[in-house]
Amino acid sequence: HFIFQFIQILCITMLIVSTCNCNPVINIIKGNLSLELSQDYNSELLLKERSLAPWTYEKKQDNERVPQVIYEAQCSTSHHCTIRSKNKTSSLYSLESVPIKAKIPVLRKKSS
Repeated sequence: HFIFQFIQILCITMLIVSTCNCNPVINIIKGNLSLELSQDYNSELLLKERSLAPWTYEKKQDNERVPQVIYEAQCSTSHHCTIRSKNKTSSLYSLESVPIKAKIPVLRKKSS
C-alpha cells in the first residue's frame, strides 16, 4: 500500500516538473489566479514578484535522483517588513514571513 502511494506521488511530482519550464508552481496556478489578481491590482506582475516577501526559484539538479530537477524558492529580501495602514498613517504594522519547508519523496540511483 505504501509503495503504491509513493509511486503515485512520484508520478505526480515528475509530471509537474516535466511539464513546467521554469517556475512549476506559478505555471500551475497562473491561469485563474493571475487573471483575478491582475484585475484587482492592475498589475501583470507574478505573485512571487508582488508579494511582501518576494522570491525567486533556484533550480536544483541531481542526476542521481528521480526527479532530477527540483525547484527551490529563495527569498529575495529579508523576512521582516513594515507597512503603513491606509486608514491610520501614524500606526505601523510589523510583518514577518517565515520559510516553509516540505519534504519531497525522491528515488536515488544505486551505486554499483
